[in-house]
Amino acid sequence: MELLKQPETELEYWESIESLGGFVWRMNHDASHGRFKMSEEIEKDLCDVNKIIETLVSELFVLFGVVHPKNCPARRYNDDGIEMVTAPPGMIWYWDWYYKMKTEWNQAEYEKIICSACALCKGAEAFIRGNTIPCTVWNGMLYKLKRSYQCAMLGSSSLWDEEKLFAEIRKVGGEESINKFKAKEAELKAVA
Repeated sequence: MELLKQPETELEYWESIESLGGFVWRMNHDASHGRFKMSEEIEKDLCDVNKIIETLVSELFVLFGVVHPKNCPARRYNDDGIEMVTAPPGMIWYWDWYYKMKTEWNQAEYEKIICSACALCKGAEAFIRGNTIPCTVWNGMLYKLKRSYQCAMLGSSSLWDEEKLFAEIRKVGGEESINKFKAKEAELKAVA
């Protein structure tokens, strides 16, 4: 098994490591729950994926100054949450880098949905923190939109019509929020 495309940017490295790590976790999880029987061939593939992850993590040090997790101190914070050991100059600890990239990735993902321009949404920080769309009007957890440019309240369930949606947005953010929403909707439709 090999990568189809070598990552170049820090974010591409993060996405590759995250995707491959998620794949390994899911395969092991499903096998442990009896969803399939682990074979030698599957075990070899998982071993290959782990080697790819290890190579990518090692490349981070050379390319971006990310200290490999094996070289990070075991305990970096005291009981008060104050960092005791800082990374060497020009370097960053792996897990600090990981969460920084995760935040950047989530921010970019948030900007790709209509909710990022909706006055009824709690905002990017809530999206990043909860890994769900922080809609103040959706009843329940909302993980993904069917169409990035369409509010879930207008989806196949047809909870609201466009008039109701705009009335609710206007209550919270005024006419300017409607213009912002419509501009984002047009932008997202253009790339869909």
